Amino acid sequence: MGSFAPKGRAHVDPQRPSAFAICEQCGFQYNHRDLKWQTQFRGREILRTGFLVCETCWDLPNPTLRPVKLPADPVPIMHPRTEPHGPDKTTPPYVPPKIP
Repeated sequence: MGSFAPKGRAHVDPQRPSAFAICEQCGFQYNHRDLKWQTQFRGREILRTGFLVCETCWDLPNPTLRPVKLPADPVPIMHPRTEPHGPDKTTPPYVPPKIP
């Protein structure tokens, strides 16, 4: 019958004991102080995802998740004028009156 024996890279120091933790990416056991918070872009800022991961599983935030910053809209003119258009497909065709 098997038992829980976590594999890992945690070091025991009897003089200065520290907590163990499991990397939430690979499942190996490490000292808690050796794990880092995973981060990624959330909107325009980098925020924690809530996962503690080891140095080998930790990666840089993906720059493709950063939102695209669009330029501002142009300033509208004060009194715009539209071009006169002829009949289009939504209006009935113009039929001139018949002259007797």
